[in-house]
Amino acid sequence: VAAQLGVPEDAQRYWVWQQRQNKTYRPTSRLKPDEESAHIVDLREHREMGHTTAKHALMDLRLYLEIPWPPESPVQTPNRQEINLFFKYYDPQAESLKYVGHRYVLKSYKVCEIFPLMAKLAGLPLDTPLQAYEEVKWEPTVMICAIDPQFTLHQEAQLESGDIICFQKAVPDLPQAAAAAADDSSGLIKAAPESMDIDEEQQQQQTAQQAAQQQQDLQQQVQQQLAAAQNHPHAELLQCTFPRVPEFLSYIRSRRQVTFRRLEEPKEPGLQLELLREDSYDTVVAALAAKLGLADPTHLRLTQHNAYSNMPQRTPMKFREKSSLQGMLQHAGHATDTLYYELLDMPLPQLEQLKSLRVHFHNDKTEFVGEHVVRLPRDACVGDVLAELGSRLGEEYKGRQLRLLEVYHSKIYKVGRDLLLLLPLEMVEFILNSDRGRQLRLLEVYHSKIYKVFEPSEEIANMDANYWLIRAEPVPPDEGVPLPPGHRLIHVYHNRSPKPDPAAAAAAAAANNNDAAAADGAAAQPATPANSGGGGFVSGSGGGGFVSGSGAAAGPLATFGDPFLLRIAPDETLGQVKARIQQKLGVAAAEFATWRAAFVSIRAAPEFLGDDEVLASRFAAADSQHAVAESNYLGLAHEDKGVRRPASSVNRYTYERPVKIYN
Repeated sequence: VAAQLGVPEDAQRYWVWQQRQNKTYRPTSRLKPDEESAHIVDLREHREMGHTTAKHALMDLRLYLEIPWPPESPVQTPNRQEINLFFKYYDPQAESLKYVGHRYVLKSYKVCEIFPLMAKLAGLPLDTPLQAYEEVKWEPTVMICAIDPQFTLHQEAQLESGDIICFQKAVPDLPQAAAAAADDSSGLIKAAPESMDIDEEQQQQQTAQQAAQQQQDLQQQVQQQLAAAQNHPHAELLQCTFPRVPEFLSYIRSRRQVTFRRLEEPKEPGLQLELLREDSYDTVVAALAAKLGLADPTHLRLTQHNAYSNMPQRTPMKFREKSSLQGMLQHAGHATDTLYYELLDMPLPQLEQLKSLRVHFHNDKTEFVGEHVVRLPRDACVGDVLAELGSRLGEEYKGRQLRLLEVYHSKIYKVGRDLLLLLPLEMVEFILNSDRGRQLRLLEVYHSKIYKVFEPSEEIANMDANYWLIRAEPVPPDEGVPLPPGHRLIHVYHNRSPKPDPAAAAAAAAANNNDAAAADGAAAQPATPANSGGGGFVSGSGGGGFVSGSGAAAGPLATFGDPFLLRIAPDETLGQVKARIQQKLGVAAAEFATWRAAFVSIRAAPEFLGDDEVLASRFAAADSQHAVAESNYLGLAHEDKGVRRPASSVNRYTYERPVKIYN
């Protein structure tokens, strides 16, 4: 200690920290002479909570080092009638609170008797009027109590060794209580009702006169106190932001440096504001609006921070949803310092009366084109959404119907029958050749799977655009009318091709070489999806994975990309359907030749299909044109080119797993 801190060994005195009932720590007792000469290992009774705090070593000692003051003076040896107090001086004009030293004082002293000592510590004139406070605790809230100058230090003020005294120049008290009493007394003066008796009227008048006189006396008292405050030697301190110690410490404890970032740019540095954790919602948005130069704070919408993903939360805050800034900066028990904001084109209370949907529009090739935000009353239906979207897409889609689908993990789960035009078949050709706008449909998508196709009459109040991806797309002409008998719509999904497994292929080749007879017998059997060289699937949850065949390898089956609906005829083969799929998606012939088609069902093992197989035999007829929560679909196994959504549609709520490096 002498080498690092420059304190001579004979000037060092150590104190032991002790925890009090209010969970604060204070140096309350000095090490005895025999303890100072003992080895550290022998001071086990003073160790820092070794039996309860696992993070500390068993002999983690925390001591307070007392040094003499002035430095050249010898170490003071206090007696039993003295206590060791620590002093802090607060300057309201500089808004600074600094430690000025500690002193031994007699327990019997009054607080006012040590004012000259405190003034000397702060470098003030010895006759400066002072105010003293005891700093009791800091957590969970600031507790600092004023000390009566006439109290004795130990018996009345209940001060002990290790206590902290904060002091400042005395600040005059404003007559707030008297002014409030004067305001309240004005309510005692009332007019007498016309129907009141003479005695009662006289009594009421006397009461009113007494109340008026009392109010006049209180006003005179207020004026006298105001005059006294103006003549106070430190009256200028009343103009400070925090004229007293408790106000300043409460501010220090409550202030928060908050970072605000645009919701569209969550990775940008943003701007910072100093706020108080007790600030209300209105105070926070007003401060942010002033910083942004925004006239109306209600045009701001805030979103809380996700402490796990380090990104915005899925759902923004509602108007005045959180009562204080402290609640805004809490997520799952974790404190944050970041909020995200949006600039709205209308007041937030008005916006919350509407339903906002982010709709992704896809073209005929199922490719993402753009995003549209549709705002409608909460009692609006899907048909209103489609009409609004059609008006935005231009003349080609104006007045045309849309189709709404529910998608999840690249699977379509529902298509609304009412979205299709219920017209006689003889009118189909007329409709297909007319100038009417193209039909559109609306789907609910999650993880590249279609979960729902909305009915036009379905209300939008329960639609969650923050969890699901709402997708709109044009309905092909051959799907927009009642389908002919035997025709139906099927779900088509993209599946990632399994990566080759050299070990599995080698094992299969070795098995064939060792059992030639079994191989010849198997070759004599008709080729089926289960034993053909084209490979197959392993059944499992959601379609399972591929079964390795000759030259193929096992691997998981995962959906990706944009699923779609496709009409098939009762006698249409897979080869004919694949030709239409190639034309619909615009895939080059060389690339499409590597694609493989499989029938996937949760009831049986998925299997690859031959080009000459009739698809209608695989998909059983249903009452609707396509079933809700479709369990059978046509899978297209091919390479995932890794095409990603634009930045606006990327899921910003994913949690990136940490990378672990093992030595």
